Amino acid sequence: MVCLEKDKQFQQLKKYTDEVKFDLSEVKEAYDTLARSIKIIQKESLENDKATNLLKATVMDKQMEIDILLDKIASLKNKLELMRIET
Repeated sequence: MVCLEKDKQFQQLKKYTDEVKFDLSEVKEAYDTLARSIKIIQKESLENDKATNLLKATVMDKQMEIDILLDKIASLKNKLELMRIET
């Protein structure tokens, strides 16, 4: 009788062990998928950071060019105004 009970307990424990192994397998697969997704997102984030920095630099260059042109326009307006006064 004791052997039957122990065998039954052993079978139950074996079943639980198999279930835990299956669950662990699913968790590992989900973890691997998550890790791959995180790598992809990190790579995309780095690429976005590079693009953002490039765009910022481009905008700054363009803004500097605009400022120079605005200064030239202001200087030319002053010269034109002085020419009008002289004539």
